[in-house]
Amino acid sequence: MDATFGRSQGNVLYYFLSRPEERDSQQETLGCLQDELSLRGYSCHICVSNVYTGSLKAYAAYEETTELVRTVPWKPGAPGLLFYEDYLRDRRQNRLKEDITAYIMANYSNPALSVEDVCAALGKSASGINKQLKESGCESVLYYINQVRVEEAKRIFREAAGQLSVKEVMRMAGYENQNTFTRVFRKYEGMTPSEYAAKVQKA
Repeated sequence: MDATFGRSQGNVLYYFLSRPEERDSQQETLGCLQDELSLRGYSCHICVSNVYTGSLKAYAAYEETTELVRTVPWKPGAPGLLFYEDYLRDRRQNRLKEDITAYIMANYSNPALSVEDVCAALGKSASGINKQLKESGCESVLYYINQVRVEEAKRIFREAAGQLSVKEVMRMAGYENQNTFTRVFRKYEGMTPSEYAAKVQKA
């Protein structure tokens, strides 16, 4: 396999890729290496840099692998194999979800809030963002709008302790139509808003 190994430190093995077309075979080989180490009583993480060719980029590759060690929440005692390429993709996806959720949290009480508003605030088209979310296995923007509104409605019900009506909570959560509010709430929580309000009052 045409690749360069970095140094081993503690229970981390740094590994630098060299040819993108060999990633699948290298992943299989590294998995076998990890299994062999486990059989011998060693539990280690293998951090794999992005593709680099030539020794001049060895330091950049090493920086990538050490970033994985610093930032990834590795499970204690559980060996892990992570490619920097996958880490970057996941980080972009998580950042997109965080940006979407942050905008919705700041605007959920506005009943006019739409998918287009959220996407425009992020400087992207609705079709583009939803495609990106779908490709990463995430839900749609509309799903997150409703999710935030339902979670906020639940919070208001708990804090109001029966002092607010369902309609008042509905409006505070950004809904204007009670049928829509009831339908969406039931979809996410498996019960109606009235049933949830009664449940939290009994708790």
